[in-house]
Amino acid sequence: MNKLLKNREQEGIIRYLTQCYRKSSQRLKLHRHLMKERKLEASEEQQCDELTVALYESALEALPEMYREIIVREFLDESADGWFYNYYTKSTFYRLRQRAIHEFIDCLNV
Repeated sequence: MNKLLKNREQEGIIRYLTQCYRKSSQRLKLHRHLMKERKLEASEEQQCDELTVALYESALEALPEMYREIIVREFLDESADGWFYNYYTKSTFYRLRQRAIHEFIDCLNV
């Protein structure tokens, strides 16, 4: 399916999944804090959040280190533009970035 999606579509999917990952992580932290204080039971929403976080993190772990760094810096950290100039030429970075995006989408089985 990876080949059927255009590069911009793949990037959009990763941006959306990153938003979901961030929200799920925040809700899990809050719920865990509340569980300690009030001894709440795990809800369906919490289970869904745990699954979202686990899926995203396992896909990151499956990537080679170079691709993982690109995905994390480009989508999770949203580092300042041009962070890569210390490591790659512009053309090399964009080629590696596209490969990282393709690999991440493959790891997610999207």
